[in-house]
Amino acid sequence: QVEKNYVQLLILKDRFDDARELDDEILSSDPNDNEALVCRSQIQIHDGHAKDAADTLQAVIKNDTENGLAHYRLGVAFEKWGDLDRAESEWKNAVRLRPDLVEALEALARLAIREGDMSALEQTTTQIIGLRPTSAEGYALRAISDINRKQFAHAEQDISKAIEVGPESPLGYVQIGNLRFVQKQY
Repeated sequence: QVEKNYVQLLILKDRFDDARELDDEILSSDPNDNEALVCRSQIQIHDGHAKDAADTLQAVIKNDTENGLAHYRLGVAFEKWGDLDRAESEWKNAVRLRPDLVEALEALARLAIREGDMSALEQTTTQIIGLRPTSAEGYALRAISDINRKQFAHAEQDISKAIEVGPESPLGYVQIGNLRFVQKQY
């Protein structure tokens, strides 16, 4: 387990060559290790091999249908591959299996913005805020929904909260600029 945690740390630090080497060692002793296979998929996605990552993750899900992280990563692979419908389906499965998986919720929020679905954006960002009330991102993303639905008072509250919990983050400040622009307060 320590080695798998170290692989994740290497991935987070963008040390993919080292991560690949250690992950390969883990998989050489147990080729069906789902955690190591999920790590392999992250490396494959980084290397630009989204189809290979999707194949790896589908094997993981075949062995463990309740693996929320694998569903999330499969959604990422499908997104990179350009299949947003399948990506959305996998992210929804991930959230169903692991309601605390903020990364999947954030992916759904980005997709809602891309598709202009402000109702879905509000719902998803409310979940993000519930899980991470001290993070500016959820509030700033929900403000996008508020602004687009012309609920300026709610947008103002969310933006203020984003700035309050994350004064060092540009997210709240960008949204206050967007709100003022829509309000024609140049």
